[in-house]
Amino acid sequence: MPGIVVTGVSIRDAERGVVPAVNTWSRLEALPLSADLEPALQAAVADPLWLLCRQWQFLEFAGEDAGSPVDVRIEGEHARLSRYLPGAVRADAPARASDYSTEALALEVAVEREPIRAHHPRLAAEAGVHLQWMLNNGRLNDLFVTAYPMSFAPDADNEADHTGTEWREIAKIRSLDARALLAELAPLRDATGRLSALPPQPVVPDELKDKTLDVLRRWITWYESVLVDPDVSEAWLPHRLEYAFAVSAQVAGGELVLAADEYTDGTLEWYSLSPVAGSLGSAQVPQPPTTLALRPVLPSPVEYPGKPADRFWEFEDATVHFGAIDAGPTDLTRMLLVEFGLVYGNDWYLVPLRLPVGSLFRVTSCVVRDTFGVTTTVTRSRNTSGPVWSLFDTADGHLFLPPALAQTIEGEPIEQVALCRDELANLAWGIERYVPGISGDRYERAEEASIQAAGQRFDGPPVDAALVYRLATGVPEQWIPFVPVPAETDFPAVNPIIHLERRAMLRTEGGGQPRPVHPKGLLLRSDPGQAPDAEPPLRLEEQEVPREGTMVERGFQYARWFDGRSLLWLGRRKRAGRGEGSSGLRFDTITR
Repeated sequence: MPGIVVTGVSIRDAERGVVPAVNTWSRLEALPLSADLEPALQAAVADPLWLLCRQWQFLEFAGEDAGSPVDVRIEGEHARLSRYLPGAVRADAPARASDYSTEALALEVAVEREPIRAHHPRLAAEAGVHLQWMLNNGRLNDLFVTAYPMSFAPDADNEADHTGTEWREIAKIRSLDARALLAELAPLRDATGRLSALPPQPVVPDELKDKTLDVLRRWITWYESVLVDPDVSEAWLPHRLEYAFAVSAQVAGGELVLAADEYTDGTLEWYSLSPVAGSLGSAQVPQPPTTLALRPVLPSPVEYPGKPADRFWEFEDATVHFGAIDAGPTDLTRMLLVEFGLVYGNDWYLVPLRLPVGSLFRVTSCVVRDTFGVTTTVTRSRNTSGPVWSLFDTADGHLFLPPALAQTIEGEPIEQVALCRDELANLAWGIERYVPGISGDRYERAEEASIQAAGQRFDGPPVDAALVYRLATGVPEQWIPFVPVPAETDFPAVNPIIHLERRAMLRTEGGGQPRPVHPKGLLLRSDPGQAPDAEPPLRLEEQEVPREGTMVERGFQYARWFDGRSLLWLGRRKRAGRGEGSSGLRFDTITR
């Protein structure tokens, strides 16, 4: 090949040394001509020599001067949760918080539990049946049934609750009210809770007193352990329809408080709580942090469904189809996922850590030894320059293992409310679909519509007018209105905030008297301890009723704790609704 001769060229600075340029690459990437990954993933070949070439290109014939990890030794600081606070963290948090032990109760149960025995007659009747079975004496059973018969609220009549009405008639025959019996036994218990004497009623024969006292002691133990029934429920925020709570532990740097202000779905994970400023006070029995040295473990490669095989010609499963991933230039999350799965999937190792439930753990030393005997100290995966971030870091390098339940069995909700917006009426509605009835079990409130319509008929001549004027059209009985009102703020004109306040619709009875309609459940109540017409108005945050609506439920849940105990409690859930609604409410209408 002939050379190229350049004439008239001279060195401008002959004394200056010219350093040859050295180009290096840490990574070479091909520029694809198409966004379709199917042809490359098919790896179509025509002869075995092509496979050998691909092995050489993938550096499968090249050795690496590196070892695989074979021994990992981890030491760290371990702290147990010691305080629990229902509600938001405020200045009075130390006074409202209480000591917490993970052995006593799971954190979800401590947050969600609410009183139920006093409002559920069927549970009281079933507990009375259990006492009769334990007594196993017809004479004693008759005495206790006569002394503590089932009682119902005077306003328990409900024509729409057919199942509850039938159950009440049966329960009146030979049911024992466990609530009344337990209240009668409360003054007879000593400081430890042990029953010391029989109640004055019924009068038990002398030869059966010892047996009856023993049975009542065992029955009290069973009755108080079969259901988690607190005195009050403090973690639920009615104005936000969410749970709020906080826990704390004593770490080396002082008290660490973790709070959750939007807990709604019943699934508690380490990321459900975040560190906040404040204090929950000191526990009666201090629990300082301790040093925890874990036994040496053998790391194992990370495996996941669809992981590319380590060798090129090895057959892979079809769990994940990387060729079907449609990612554009701006889809960084998808591109990072594909890059991790295809390029770096075999560079990750898993080291199991066995920690006590309900603890905060901070790694202070992580030493890895490979097959060549080289030890390496692994530090935290974090970024200190620029945006600060860290992997699996709750606060100050601590890993949080919440005392959460592994699996929960949920029953049908005994109360269900759908919150939706009605743009035409300029209102929000709380629609009570299910509410507790006479027995405590649910019934559907929609059945009340026909009954109420029949009760609103007036005697008199038929209306034969050509035009009928209506001041307002009717709305179903179970639709509770929420009207927009300005929030009570110090500067309403500067920062206007809208709340949704519960109001009452007026119904006209058969005698022509107006009657306000209030919710029959507890989800739309601000203070269930008061009468619905005397409690403070319930005000919801406007963002709690979005355009897609909100569904709130109350239902029983069952689970087992790590010591084998059964946990049965009543909790609440909130999830997305089914969109906007239309009540058909119109004012000043004329019909023909």
